[in-house]
Amino acid sequence: MASINYLYRSKKDQASLKLRLLFRYSGRDYQLESDSKVVVTKDYWIHYHRKSKIKDVLVRNKQREIEESLNSLEKTIIESFFKSDPKYIDKSWLIATIETHYRHGEDFRSEYLIDIANDYIKSIKLNTTKATIAKHKTIVSKIDELQKYYKRKFKASDVDSSFKVLFNDFHELYGYNKNTINKNFKFIKTYCYFARDNGIKINSNLKKLSISGEDTKDIYFTLEELRKIKTFTKLSKKLETVRDWLLISCFTAQRISDFSRFGKDMIINIENQKLISFKQTKSQKEIVIPLLPEVQEILDKRGGEFPRKISDQKFNEYVKELCKKIGFIDEVDGSIIKNIGNNKNKRFRKVKGTYPKYMLVSSHIGRRSFATNFYGKIPTPLLMSATGHTTEKQFLKYIKISEIDSALELAKRYLELK
Repeated sequence: MASINYLYRSKKDQASLKLRLLFRYSGRDYQLESDSKVVVTKDYWIHYHRKSKIKDVLVRNKQREIEESLNSLEKTIIESFFKSDPKYIDKSWLIATIETHYRHGEDFRSEYLIDIANDYIKSIKLNTTKATIAKHKTIVSKIDELQKYYKRKFKASDVDSSFKVLFNDFHELYGYNKNTINKNFKFIKTYCYFARDNGIKINSNLKKLSISGEDTKDIYFTLEELRKIKTFTKLSKKLETVRDWLLISCFTAQRISDFSRFGKDMIINIENQKLISFKQTKSQKEIVIPLLPEVQEILDKRGGEFPRKISDQKFNEYVKELCKKIGFIDEVDGSIIKNIGNNKNKRFRKVKGTYPKYMLVSSHIGRRSFATNFYGKIPTPLLMSATGHTTEKQFLKYIKISEIDSALELAKRYLELK
């Protein structure tokens, strides 16, 4: 079941209403928001929109016009919702569906997959992040490469079981791992659903098509390892800054695109508890998390300030240097990015192998460490409120407890029951 609400969220006297889509899927409630493009005044929305008897003819006509606009938009979204696979319904889907509604009656540019993908990007461009747009553009380049390789142009209706095999074989030929192939194919399906909502024919079995991924060997820092990082001495100022940002990431569960933006202006104090309040860059979700003691200690030694900012690229370079110096040299299974091509034709891909642990460390280890270290000790919904995951399935992908650790934890919990 899905429903739609409209809200006036602007401080301005006139603005577009926010559209809020609410639905339930797999036992969880979801809430998505986007601009409805229906512009009203604050005065009208508060005092007249829900009023049943309006004497002023102009206001009454305005009320009828706005109601028709909102009802028409709602009808488009609800109809599209029930045609779509709930797994692919997210903010980008909502934005694209709203754009489709306002383009109703216009000729869709093309039935070809690459044109549809570019049209999809245009439809979400104003309401999503640059990183998301960049990902979609990467997929467009992959479609282009796919078409050049097979010397044919693919239509949305061509995405069937045969296309899936071609898509998979092409990616494997160029050294992509199964998880990347799986993720890229989901983008293709998203473009097909977008095409269908614009009246373009697609394969009736699209929903059943999928490419299996594989388990990853991602690493994390245990609490004991984090204590070792925290207490390690004789670091240069550069590596001390990197160490502090690493600890902050491990005790806030955030991506580098978020924790690197932290500032003391984001800290609020409620009931004698300091909290960090911000909007996640990737999901645009409002997050409020407690300022844990490990983070507060870092701020205290800097007079309440967060460490000096470091770029994503430099952080990922320096954090490996830091971890090597601390002594994380035991070899573990994982993947690192290597050039599998040659000097003239470089192709960088993740390559599985056994490497010293420090070589596998990147900015994402903090988010994964938080999820793993506190899973089972803190209720999962509370952990998800910190990470920003909307489903437990997504969250559990971050849990990297080994089977032995899980068995030992089970034994411990069992003994506690006696």
